[in-house]
Amino acid sequence: MSDLHYNHENILWINKKTRGHFQDITQMNQYILKELKEKVNKDVDILFDLGDLIWKEGPAEVELFSKLLPVRSHRVLGNHDGKNLGAWGKTWKGVYDLLDLIIKKDGEDIRLTLSHYTILDWNHRYRGAWNLHGHCHGGIDSLNNESGELRLDIGFDSDIASRTGSFLVSFDDILEVMRQKTGGMGFRDWANERFNNG
Repeated sequence: MSDLHYNHENILWINKKTRGHFQDITQMNQYILKELKEKVNKDVDILFDLGDLIWKEGPAEVELFSKLLPVRSHRVLGNHDGKNLGAWGKTWKGVYDLLDLIIKKDGEDIRLTLSHYTILDWNHRYRGAWNLHGHCHGGIDSLNNESGELRLDIGFDSDIASRTGSFLVSFDDILEVMRQKTGGMGFRDWANERFNNG
């Protein structure tokens, strides 16, 4: 997830297309909390937050979200984050400016670069790595799609969040989008063909 902007009243008109149906910030906040309570299994899920979770977070918000998020959550800092990191206690397994990791899925090692901001050239891009980001609020979804790159905005206001019906975008939903981009090819094979033979 990314760019929830909990308690950010101006986000309702800044992103009117995706948030305009909320009557006020209280209704949006209630929706965010309901989604986290109903769809996140604290004991099983690993959650990656790619930034801008709470607008001007205070002790009450930190305590509220600390109770909702899985203990294995990871946080990539956004441009509105970082002032109260010590207050989060044990909520975050890790806090990063940028996070590179490998997820093993169906016998394939899938490399990811998780960032708040979109990146034009990220680690192992030429070997089929993905860049998952936020920050753009769906504003560069068409660019990401037309470029053919394995780059995707997964934020609250992105196409994938709208299509799946939640700001909690599952790895499997992201994998499906990336498989469409490669035509079903393995990511390393696709990248080898795209970058080395093109």
